[in-house]
Amino acid sequence: MPTIEIPQSVLEAADISAITRIILRERESRDQGRWTSMRECFHDDALIRISWITGNADEFVNGSIDMARRGVLAKHRLAPVLVRLNGNRAIATLGGAVDIPVKVGGIDAHLSSYARFFYKAERRQEQWKLSGFDGAYVRDELVAAIPGQTLSINANDLCGFRKSYQLLSYILSGNGYRVNNELPGEDRPESVQALQAELFAWAASSRNRAVSTFSRACRGVRARRSPFERPLPPSTDRLTAALPARSIRVPGAVPYFLTQDSQSLANSPILARSNTSRYISETSAMNYRKAHSRTRHVSVLYAAALAALLSGCAKTDVAVEAAPIHLSESVNTADAADMPEVVVSASRERPKAIG
Repeated sequence: MPTIEIPQSVLEAADISAITRIILRERESRDQGRWTSMRECFHDDALIRISWITGNADEFVNGSIDMARRGVLAKHRLAPVLVRLNGNRAIATLGGAVDIPVKVGGIDAHLSSYARFFYKAERRQEQWKLSGFDGAYVRDELVAAIPGQTLSINANDLCGFRKSYQLLSYILSGNGYRVNNELPGEDRPESVQALQAELFAWAASSRNRAVSTFSRACRGVRARRSPFERPLPPSTDRLTAALPARSIRVPGAVPYFLTQDSQSLANSPILARSNTSRYISETSAMNYRKAHSRTRHVSVLYAAALAALLSGCAKTDVAVEAAPIHLSESVNTADAADMPEVVVSASRERPKAIG
């Protein structure tokens, strides 16, 4: 029996999906306080380097638990994840914002720190997990929770903090954290470039493109024939000998769609080279059926019977002036050829008074 060879693009898509899910799971677990789930997202030797901590996975999770107990309840807004694969290693980047409710001078406020997040992901024992987490800071802002209230911060209190995350540093320092002042940030573009060079060099060191469990599991799977199978035109020699699905795309070949013959009343499938052709063909089929249906013939006969019934209500011995009504005028010549013409002459006269 024929076997299925999974294309490399499908395998890479599965890896990208797995990495994206593990990143989203880690961030959601962090925000929701699901610490066990958060810890499971990291390898044991993962390295985390962000504003308030530089340490391994256990230290990061334990520090997050302590931060939540202190009332620093950070939440994260995440942009789409971009994953760059290289065998068993990958670098994932995304934009994001860290939102922290705080108090400044007794006034409720919201701190938002904007950054780019960098994740190192690595597949070990056929499982993707995170090997590192870094942040490159962009800017931050602090606004009152209630519009109209004014926040006041002494400018001297911000001296010594980096511009790209100075308000975040100010709030964390006030909560007893020692902030790393040498992290990558847009106020030091060379630091961001150095971080990127380090991360991509790490990913480039992975040269062994191991076959994933998904790939091995799919090898040897028997190809299943579909009831929609149909021989392909000779021009599609790069495709297989039959179409095994409703819509098929084979790398390097033109996509084909199974649709319905526009000139046939049966449900016989034909090949359309695009979705547009498929739409045109199926629309033509519907118009063809409307044009050749007997609905209009029945409507004409019904109108004739109704006119005859109304004319019978008048007296039969009065003078009638012929006024031909040709109900078949709206029917085209092709349809009228196999249907007798219906002509109704009707008139009414006011009956004379009796006596």
